[in-house]
Amino acid sequence: MADIRLSDGSLLEVNLNFLTVKILSESNIDQLDEKMRKLQESNNLDQLPKLQMKIASKVIYAILRSNGKKVDMEEALALVPADDDTLELLLEEFERRASKLKKKRIMR
Repeated sequence: MADIRLSDGSLLEVNLNFLTVKILSESNIDQLDEKMRKLQESNNLDQLPKLQMKIASKVIYAILRSNGKKVDMEEALALVPADDDTLELLLEEFERRASKLKKKRIMR
């Protein structure tokens, strides 16, 4: 289990539950993910960091809210790690856990 150090110095454990998925589905993160994939395919990488920050803020928001913490989107955006490696780790860990949860749903 990977912990992500946020910009305020706190550690965020990337837990995923059904409330996290619900919050993310309501935030239209799928559309942002598709847009990010298209940018990567078209090699239009100058807009990629901004989009990654937006996706990361939505992921952080969903994880914190589903763990019972009161946070709004602006606070979540302020918590996004500035380090590209940490940001990448957050997104990779989230994708890994989301795919695991998706497989569990399919198995049912």
